[in-house]
Amino acid sequence: MAGADILQYYAFLQLPLDSTLEDLDTRYLDLTLDLTSKRALMYATKEEVQEQLQYLDNAYAALLPIIPLGADDVEFVQEPMTMRDLETARDRMETPRTTIADHWHPPLPENSPSPETPSPESDYNDDETVIAPGFEVEEIEGDIFEVPDRAVIVHSVNCQGVWGSGIAAALRKAVPQAYSIYRAHCKRAKKPYDLLGTCLLIPPQRQDYAHKKDKIKDGDDSKATFPPESVVFDKRRWIACLFTSIGYGKSNMAINNPGKAPKETILINTRYALEELRTRLETLGPSNFDERTSWKTDDEKPGEIWSVRFSSGAFGVPWKETREILEQEFAGFERPWTVVEKNMQASEQTEEDDNGKSLGSSDSPALARLRLTLGKRSVSA
Repeated sequence: MAGADILQYYAFLQLPLDSTLEDLDTRYLDLTLDLTSKRALMYATKEEVQEQLQYLDNAYAALLPIIPLGADDVEFVQEPMTMRDLETARDRMETPRTTIADHWHPPLPENSPSPETPSPESDYNDDETVIAPGFEVEEIEGDIFEVPDRAVIVHSVNCQGVWGSGIAAALRKAVPQAYSIYRAHCKRAKKPYDLLGTCLLIPPQRQDYAHKKDKIKDGDDSKATFPPESVVFDKRRWIACLFTSIGYGKSNMAINNPGKAPKETILINTRYALEELRTRLETLGPSNFDERTSWKTDDEKPGEIWSVRFSSGAFGVPWKETREILEQEFAGFERPWTVVEKNMQASEQTEEDDNGKSLGSSDSPALARLRLTLGKRSVSA
């Protein structure tokens, strides 16, 4: 099977390239439940849902033989079981006890802590106890890439497979493998319209955060403190793509780009995409359900949520209106949302295609008029 097809299957299942069989099984089950839910029929016909389920089965069947077995995985049994094997297995089975006495537990002695109350011998003390912070939107100034490890970076995207300006252009350079997954996801869609109002949650890709260093020098250029095959690990970033507009910038139907959508359309799609993002995050869930630590996820799950004022740059949507939708859709969520006021130079706001070629400036109309006026004055002089 072609490598491009395999990459598209990984993108469809939203799995990193170093996934295990357990990851594959979990995603297959989650997507099957999503596609067979009543909500799926709100956005697609039965035929389209059946087609998606068939594609999901194809993706699972294609990836199953190539994903290596983990340490705890059991190899598939190729030989058929004999009647003797079946009889032996039957002898080892026990009939489960279902009497009410089996479920009765004696009452706890007086003054003993209840199951909900941590005992004095608990692993936690007052200094270590962490209260789940709950949801709130906090806006700060800084660099969006100075996020904690495993943070989720949220941004709004078009359905054309182009990260050409603003935070998207910066992410394209910072996490190129995640960008390739986004591109494959867009190309796989039959129509760009099918992606509107959805969310693509891309896990950290090893190629984006694990970098080989040929040598790390310490003063003397002739000396290297690490061997040639040493690996330096960067922060792992989850990337959440909110599909809010079919196109970007100005309309150019020569490349099937209808341009950015109207503000009202983007806001509607933002609501749907945020709803799906919250569902995906809650499906992944915390690593444990102790109310004091449930917001702290384990090492393989997404952590804090960060974003810029998405949709307010190239898409031109007032941030106040987007924030209202964000607060409505994530009300009651277990984790806060940090918004970083983007601090980019005007040169970084120029839209580019996949080869870095300029697609036109995304500066504000007022700035464009100012430049045009200054240009006319210089010609007159």
